[in-house]
Amino acid sequence: MTGQGFSSQIKELLSHLSTAHRVVLGCIAILAFGVPLLVVWFFSADRYRVLVSGLHVKTDVATLKSELEKQGIPYRLSDGGKTISVPERHLADFRRHMATEKLMPKKHDMDFREMMEKQSSIGLFPELQRMQRLRALEAEVAKTITMYESVEYARVHITQPRESFFKGEGSPATASVFVEVTPGTRLTQVQVAAIKSLVSHAVEGLSPLNITLCDSAGLDYSSPSATSTGVASGPISMSSARELELTRLTEAVFEGKVNAHVRRLLGPDSFAVAVTVELDLTHRPVEVGPAARGDPAATLAGVVVHGHAGRPGQPPCSSIPGRSPRGTWNRL
Repeated sequence: MTGQGFSSQIKELLSHLSTAHRVVLGCIAILAFGVPLLVVWFFSADRYRVLVSGLHVKTDVATLKSELEKQGIPYRLSDGGKTISVPERHLADFRRHMATEKLMPKKHDMDFREMMEKQSSIGLFPELQRMQRLRALEAEVAKTITMYESVEYARVHITQPRESFFKGEGSPATASVFVEVTPGTRLTQVQVAAIKSLVSHAVEGLSPLNITLCDSAGLDYSSPSATSTGVASGPISMSSARELELTRLTEAVFEGKVNAHVRRLLGPDSFAVAVTVELDLTHRPVEVGPAARGDPAATLAGVVVHGHAGRPGQPPCSSIPGRSPRGTWNRL
C-alpha cells in the first residue's frame, strides 16, 4: 500500500465520522504522542539544585558568579541574590572545584570557642593574643546582634583606646557596626539604642557616643536625620553628636514606656508609637528631685521637658507631662 493510498483511506474514514468523534480521535492522538514527548523532555531537562544559600557578603556572590561564568555553567539567583542554584549535572563537579580553589563562602565569622580551638595562644606575643581576643569579641557581638528582629547579618569592628602617659594625647575606644536588615525594613530607634548599648557594654571603656551604626542601604544611624527621614547626612561635630545621642536615647526611653503602657490596653501588634523630641541644651541645668535621683529615665524625661519648655520667647510651661509646677518629677 502506497502512502497516497493510505492517506486517502484516512480521509475517507474521517469523512464518515461525526464532529464529536473527530474531536475524541484528535485528543487520543495528542495524548498518544504528546505524553511520551513530555516525559522525555522532563527527564532530559536540567534540574537546578541549590549550590550555596544564605550568602550575605556581596564579594562572595560576585566571586561565585564570575567563576560560574568562566566555567560556562548556567546559574539562577533567588532569595534576593543570597541563593545560587546550578544544574544538577554540574553540582558535584563545581562543589569539588570550589573546595579545591577555596571558594567556599564562610557562613559566619568564627566565634570565641572556634577561634580558641583552631588557634593556640601558646607562644604568641601579647599583642597577637590581644588581637586574637579582639577578633573573637567582634564575632561574638556580631552574632548577638543578628538575634535582633529584622537583622539578618552583622559585622562589628572595634578599635581599642590608645593609651598615653600624657594627658589629652590618648584616644577613646570606638566601634563601627554594619547590619543588613530584612528588605523593606529599617531599624527602629529602640533597636538602635539597644544595639549601641549592647556594644558599649561588651567593650571596656566604650561610650555609645563613639559607636557608628549603618546598614546595607547606606543609612547612617549616627546622622541627625537618619532615624526620622532615612537620609544620612555628613559628619557632625562632637557637641552635635552628643546632643543627637541624648535626643535618640530620650526618644527611645519614652517610646519604650508608651509601648509598655499602651500594650496593656490594646494588646501587641495593634498600634504604632513614634516619639519625636526637640532638645534645647542652652538653658540652665535641669534640677532633679530626690525621688528621681539615680534614675536615668527620669533624668532624660527632665531634659525633654526642659527642652520643650525652654523655647525662646515662651515662659516655662508647668503642664507638660513629666514635670509638675513645683519642679517635682512624675514618672510614666
